[in-house]
Amino acid sequence: MIEMIGVKKAFGDKVVLAGVDLRIAEGECLVIMGPSGTGKSVLLKHIVGLLDPDEGDVRVDGTSVPTANQKAILEVRSKIAYVFQNSALFDSLTVRGNLIMGLPEGHCRKPEVDCEAMAQKALGHVNLGVDVLDLVPAELSGGMQRRVGIARAIIGERRYILYDEPTTGLDPVNATRINELIASVNRQVEATSIIVTHDVPSAFYLADRIVLLADGLVQAEGTPDELRTTTNPVVREFLDSAPTMEVA
Repeated sequence: MIEMIGVKKAFGDKVVLAGVDLRIAEGECLVIMGPSGTGKSVLLKHIVGLLDPDEGDVRVDGTSVPTANQKAILEVRSKIAYVFQNSALFDSLTVRGNLIMGLPEGHCRKPEVDCEAMAQKALGHVNLGVDVLDLVPAELSGGMQRRVGIARAIIGERRYILYDEPTTGLDPVNATRINELIASVNRQVEATSIIVTHDVPSAFYLADRIVLLADGLVQAEGTPDELRTTTNPVVREFLDSAPTMEVA
């Protein structure tokens, strides 16, 4: 379980998180939705300890991330995979090398571990074949790079997968494919998924539960059906501003 308790974060005079309370249950697919610049990605960075809150606490399986020592924070991070915006693949490595970077430290030095088989299995989950293993990122399309980024996240069989704007910059066809892929991966690997997006169709397609973050606070949360029918004015304004989403 991941918990955020009264999390506050400001950069200079700009308050980004103003007291966020959030609990993410085991096996859940939670989508954090909201306008651009409202702290969605900042929230993810708190979960992995890339940022510390000014106030409040973040807990992963009971461990307080902001106060964790080096050993404890490494243990927390060993449970979490992060799918970055625009994939963030290593340009100088092949697809095989990028995938192996997603494995726990020292994993491929264990004689009982077949890293090649794990790489092929991860590619299979994202509908890519072994023919891409020796390619470098520049030889892949944007959509294929996103797929490799997801494969790198799932190869280590982590308990939690964090997706930071996974469809940003993609055309509608490729965005739909990535959403379908994420939904398929969620079913296959049974991880807890946290997806940050400002894309309303993606949120409603993927989520078990949606949180709307705006003005540094959780303004609403519920199932997709609950948010479709809500009368909350902040939610209605956000949903009605998305022309590709039909809302009740």
